[in-house]
Amino acid sequence: MKKIFPEHRKIHLPASLRKLARSLREKKVRDETRLFLVEGEKMVLELLKSDYRIAWIAATESWISEQGYKCAKTDLYEVEESLLAGISGLKTPNRVLAVVHMPETPVLQIPERTDLCLVLDGVQDPGNTGTILRLADWFDIRYVVLGETSADSFNPKTVQASMGSIFRVHVIRTDAAAICRNMQRQGWNIYGMDLQGTNLYEAELKLPAMIVLGNESRGLSKQISREISQFLTIPRGGPGSGAESLNVGMAAAIVCAEFRRRFPG
Repeated sequence: MKKIFPEHRKIHLPASLRKLARSLREKKVRDETRLFLVEGEKMVLELLKSDYRIAWIAATESWISEQGYKCAKTDLYEVEESLLAGISGLKTPNRVLAVVHMPETPVLQIPERTDLCLVLDGVQDPGNTGTILRLADWFDIRYVVLGETSADSFNPKTVQASMGSIFRVHVIRTDAAAICRNMQRQGWNIYGMDLQGTNLYEAELKLPAMIVLGNESRGLSKQISREISQFLTIPRGGPGSGAESLNVGMAAAIVCAEFRRRFPG
């Protein structure tokens, strides 16, 4: 390794930091340290444009020579590709990773100016959770509620699947049924996706709205089903369809597209 930007850079990545980065794959460690891992060139560049506070970045010499100037306020370590691969949880490690502080002040409620929000009730696959954060970003939905049984938003797989959207979408981690009940009292419409619901394209949709998406295999929980104003379903294309259901990420994309078609903002 060699020293980069000698005025404030460190030469070596200590073994303790390598161990820490690897341990951040575990939720317990993330909760205790309030840190999470961000991997890959696109992800780190998105991170550098955000308000998230970065603990440190480790990168190869080639990445630093191209992008290091963007890290003027961050501890930056140059590492060999083999060392980076030993830290990385990706099958094909990238040239850079970052250890990042979780927000110091978590978002606890939905602001009044918001008119559309997604609620994930028991969506346990981190890849699906990350994909839905990316969808929310695409459809300009700024707030996503993660129920207590849904995947952790700072799981490395969630972060990776979000493709940088996690830095722009506000995640509220709370009791999903309780927040739906509270928002309904404030005049919000609570829509739940269910196979037995009303045809999405024929239903009367209103804003402000919360769209509730359930567990990948079990659907919506009994607790949150009690809070639903109207159940919606995505109709099949025809009698030839043999699929039992849609992936929750696919369903989220379709329902968000329909809401934005009717209410362009």
